[in-house]
Amino acid sequence: MGNQLDWQLLDGIAAHGQHLQRGLHKHSHAWLSTPQASQQPLLSSWVASQLHTTDHLEDSASTQVPEPQLHHWKGWICHDSGHFAEAHSHFSQAWALLCNQAEPTGSSPSTSPPSAIHGQVALGLGRTHIRSGHWHHARGWLLYGLSVARRTGDEATVFKSYGALGELFIRASAVPQGFACLNLAYRLLPAGSGQRARQLNYLATALARLEEPLRAQSVLMTSYHMSKDGGDSISQWHALARLQHLSLKCPPDIRPSPNSLDELAHAIELAPAVARGYWRLAKARACLATDPGTTNSMADLLTAACADFQSANLPMEQAWAGLWLHHHTAHPHPWQQAVAHAQVLMNLTPTESPRPIGVLDNSFEHTPLPTQQAFQPLLQLPTSLAALEQLDELFFL
Repeated sequence: MGNQLDWQLLDGIAAHGQHLQRGLHKHSHAWLSTPQASQQPLLSSWVASQLHTTDHLEDSASTQVPEPQLHHWKGWICHDSGHFAEAHSHFSQAWALLCNQAEPTGSSPSTSPPSAIHGQVALGLGRTHIRSGHWHHARGWLLYGLSVARRTGDEATVFKSYGALGELFIRASAVPQGFACLNLAYRLLPAGSGQRARQLNYLATALARLEEPLRAQSVLMTSYHMSKDGGDSISQWHALARLQHLSLKCPPDIRPSPNSLDELAHAIELAPAVARGYWRLAKARACLATDPGTTNSMADLLTAACADFQSANLPMEQAWAGLWLHHHTAHPHPWQQAVAHAQVLMNLTPTESPRPIGVLDNSFEHTPLPTQQAFQPLLQLPTSLAALEQLDELFFL
């Protein structure tokens, strides 16, 4: 019986590993609530950690999840719920524990062969440094994590790392490098991946920043219908939000009509808070551009966007929407409230990463990035509408 259970465990790991590497999470999510999952607590904990869900987290002690993996698991749960300071703390603790395991002296794991967990923790630290505005440090962690993932054959972390690098470069206005990374991420998706709609959204953002609005619009509509057909509601609503932002900068002859955008958004309350906030912010700005007399409806949309970003624990985005609200209504509270929370993230102490292992593209490593706090402009009132519009560059839209 013991050997049979061992084979069942191995077969389960193989099946879930294939689904998770391809971004097909529905199968593993559904399995966690089955009787088979309760009979295999260690595998259940592993699957839940890969899915970034709290399922079986309370069982982690009894199933003897290693401490670095436990902090890594908690780090992604915090990251995905917008608690970036806590996520940074967990990822940092996971990294310190991995370092201590590598050598009795606590030296860097770069001195010994790394395993997949090193690349995954590095990806987490890269993402928290992006969110805190320490972009120079974020690049170091993402490049190191990418090099480890390539060496260990962790395909999911490879394309996620390229995607995160692409986001970083787009935010930092290094748009050609951002497009290159996002294009690589999309092309590296395994066959049948469930992440295609999401990656198309990201590619559309890069195309828009490359001043290719028609191509960006086409990619977003493809993503919208692909995610709608595939039941990926999150990617569906993010495609819509990006389409609404894209319409602000499209030439009139190719701009989606307001009626078609509103028709797509017939049930915006069903959207995730993040996508809803982005959509409302863009919708308010569209109202201002087409009918400057609609101050009340614009203010309502901006106030709602601030609330959406607050509920999603995104203080940088809340400050951004708050600045638009203040600029047009002189109402300072949402912006001031967001700034207080934003400064907590901005004051996180950045950490240095190890050097990447092996040879990577030097253009990614040496592209100029701000060494100062990238979100500093959100802490002061813009002096003009042009300065306010320039803040768009800080965000991945």
